[in-house]
Amino acid sequence: MGKVIVNPWVRIIPLVAVLLVGIAAIIGSGGGSDPGVDLPWAVDKTFSLKQDDVLEINAATLLDSSNSYVVNDLGVEPSTVTATAASWGNAVVVDTLITYTPNAGFIGVDTIDYTIEDANNNAESGTITIVVTELMPSPRQIALDSANNRALVTDDSLRAVVSVDLTTGLQTYFSTPVTPDAGNPFSAPNGIAVDTVNNRALVTDVFLDAVIAVDLVTGARTVFSDATTPDASNPFTSPDAVVIDAAHNRALITDSGLGAVVAVDLDSGARTILSAATTPDTENPFTAPTGIALDAANNRALVTDRVLAAVIAVDLTTGSRTILSAATTPNSRNVFAAPSGIVIDAANDRALVADLAQAVVMAVDLTTGERKVVSSYYFPDNRNTFQRPGAMVLDEAGDRALVVDAILARIVSVNLDATLDNRLGKRTFLPESAVLLTDNQLQSVHAIVIDAAHNRALVTDSAIDAVIAVDAVTGARTIFSDATTPSDDNPLAGPLGLAIDSGNGRALLVDQSLTSVLAVDLVTGARTVLSDATIPDEQNPFGAPSNIVVDSGNNRALVTDSGLSAVIAVDLVTGARTIFSDATIPDDSNILLSPAAIALDAANNRVLVVDPGQLGVIGIDLTTGVRTILSDATTPDDANPFSLPSGIFIDTANNQALVADQLQMSVIAVDLGTGARTILTDNQTRVGSELLVPIDIDAGFAAGEVLVLDENVRALFSIPVDDGDRTIVSR
Repeated sequence: MGKVIVNPWVRIIPLVAVLLVGIAAIIGSGGGSDPGVDLPWAVDKTFSLKQDDVLEINAATLLDSSNSYVVNDLGVEPSTVTATAASWGNAVVVDTLITYTPNAGFIGVDTIDYTIEDANNNAESGTITIVVTELMPSPRQIALDSANNRALVTDDSLRAVVSVDLTTGLQTYFSTPVTPDAGNPFSAPNGIAVDTVNNRALVTDVFLDAVIAVDLVTGARTVFSDATTPDASNPFTSPDAVVIDAAHNRALITDSGLGAVVAVDLDSGARTILSAATTPDTENPFTAPTGIALDAANNRALVTDRVLAAVIAVDLTTGSRTILSAATTPNSRNVFAAPSGIVIDAANDRALVADLAQAVVMAVDLTTGERKVVSSYYFPDNRNTFQRPGAMVLDEAGDRALVVDAILARIVSVNLDATLDNRLGKRTFLPESAVLLTDNQLQSVHAIVIDAAHNRALVTDSAIDAVIAVDAVTGARTIFSDATTPSDDNPLAGPLGLAIDSGNGRALLVDQSLTSVLAVDLVTGARTVLSDATIPDEQNPFGAPSNIVVDSGNNRALVTDSGLSAVIAVDLVTGARTIFSDATIPDDSNILLSPAAIALDAANNRVLVVDPGQLGVIGIDLTTGVRTILSDATTPDDANPFSLPSGIFIDTANNQALVADQLQMSVIAVDLGTGARTILTDNQTRVGSELLVPIDIDAGFAAGEVLVLDENVRALFSIPVDDGDRTIVSR
């Protein structure tokens, strides 16, 4: 649980403030009319708080809304502070310190009435309002709405635009699937820019392949440009970042699928290609255009390309491309690895670029392209370090850049004022003091399986030795089965693989520490041992079991065991174990080295086993146990080889297996007939929240999608199989 401390303030009271509140304030009087009597004085105050954080408030030092002078006064001491019970949490008072703890999971508004009473029994009361907001689990991109003193942030897990107050950091839902109404809901909101003239924000959506206009007053959404609006010309495939080019009455949008910058007319929504592989020529083509910023003074847009590791200048008139800054341009100092977000800091003749791979913000000279580090792990210090910085916006009034960090799931403020004592490049969080936590946060995840009958996914987590249920609609996580849920019978010790045995109303779970397979009731979460070293007997004990699939047609589960380099069959009724496939059974051809994930390819009467030791996918006949290589470094060819294959899912509708690859941070499609490999999604060729260590994959909550579990992001991604764009559904 995090803690937010409202620190004491020491202020010199400006004369103008004193005059405003009257002479009584000079001598510290409170609400009474006698200026010679020191009375207690309490004020109303509102604070923002993240879900499940704790708020500590010193009632003696609250400030008024301008933070210009102390308005609370304890009167004649010793004084006491009391507080009424909160409706949605617990308020405890020790001396003058009020500690508020919201109820677990509470989101909303709560109030505390407090009273200061001094030694002469003079009393004054005030109200503290606490706005408890949900975390932004998957912030994507950010835009500055200066007129309303806020930043607007897209969140693909919430499918929303969140408003963040630039002063307090207070987060409020501005436009969501139900706010202000259900019209034109987002699917995977991504890039965002404020179109001030038209009083709207423009939001790219990578699942809808569209630009949605969001009214800046109401949050109402309208489809501004998509495959049929205003026509079918130049449709998006993976729209990403967006910037307003007001001088040309258009928005400029990067599209990594097209490898292009697309211009969208601000009146009609019509799309034209400003710059692409052959437009206006073939010089310096994009590979994966990502961020975009308008350098109006130089009549160009600056585009980051995370594959080329470069900043490319695009002429606003012709669309021609030139390299401004890259590995050898103008030199090889402070080279990019994966540049992402970019903004123009015209006052300092530079662009600021976030590099998500190096976790730094760099300055790029607008004339020479030279790069300098502004903020990194070591500079100016190692506090509040980036994890994966991406999109950012320049807040000139605050002399800072606001950077969205996808792993931290928050906004990092980077100081740009070199004259301040807190130093150029210093990082703080917005809001500065909040510590973010989430309910039942994924920690050390291993396997995912869809439990369609209960409209959820089930995830194993060995850090808390539990099975976590993820709601298909909200993404909310609950503990389904752990050491105390629903009881302490047969507690888990190292849960890994998981499969649904729908015929028996249970999930089957592999626990490597227990070297066993447990049955988990799909209604209650109760655990029973199906098969272990002594159940039903001692024959063919497991070595290091890892993953499991149910072969209901043969009344068995098949378990991969990396310790035995084998697949073991487990009878669904008795739990009896037999060796189905190993180095000698049925023969010694195409032996398994380190079998991991396993999936049932019923149409071809086989299971497919991912073997990281072989760097391949091996098919095993369900009748004979004979092994054949479906896909590896040379089968059927050497295109798109695996690096560290992990989870596997059979996509029968498209006659392919989908394999998560941890090192490539990708999902690779494998043709079920030929074994040919193609990239479905990776961080270079598709857009959305970045994969880091995709570990498992299963069917999606909706048709045509898959769910990918990522160990490092500690999140669940949804990925359509037709385009590979990614969004986080639970984190």
